[in-house]
Amino acid sequence: MATMDADLLFLDTNVLVYASVASSLRHAECLAFLQRQEDAGVGMVINRQVLREFVAVLSRPQVFTPRVPMGEIVSLVTAFRQAWTVFDETEETSDRLLRLVSEIPCGGKQIHDANIVATMLFHDVPTLATYNLADFRRFEPYIHLTTPGVSS
Repeated sequence: MATMDADLLFLDTNVLVYASVASSLRHAECLAFLQRQEDAGVGMVINRQVLREFVAVLSRPQVFTPRVPMGEIVSLVTAFRQAWTVFDETEETSDRLLRLVSEIPCGGKQIHDANIVATMLFHDVPTLATYNLADFRRFEPYIHLTTPGVSS
C-alpha cells in the first residue's frame, strides 16, 4: 500500500449531517471536531457520493430534525464545496472500487461504504471520520477510522 498523506481526513456523511443540524445531539461535538481539524491544518475531503447522501438524508425527516428545506440544503452543500476538496468519481476510482470488493467481501448498501474507501485509497487519504464504525471495520486493513467524539 502506498504511503498516505497523514494531513488529509475524509468526512463521512453522518459527520456533515450532525455538524449541520443544531438539534442533533452530536452537533456541538462535530463542530468542535471540524474546528480542531482546521486549526491543525488537516485537509478535509469528501466525494460527490457524500454530497448526494447529505442531500438525501436532510431532504427527508430524521429522528433529530424535520425535513430541512431544500434551499438550506443547497446552501450547506455549496459551503462544503467551497471549504473542502471534493473528489470526483472517475474511472480510476471505479477500478479501485472493483479491486477492493474483490479483496473484501461486501454487497448491497455496503458498496457505498466501499466506494468511499476506494476514493480514499485512490487519493491517498488515510483516515475516515465517521460515526458508523461498524460499517467500515471490514476496511481497516486499508484505512484508519476515527469518531469525532472519541479521538481526533
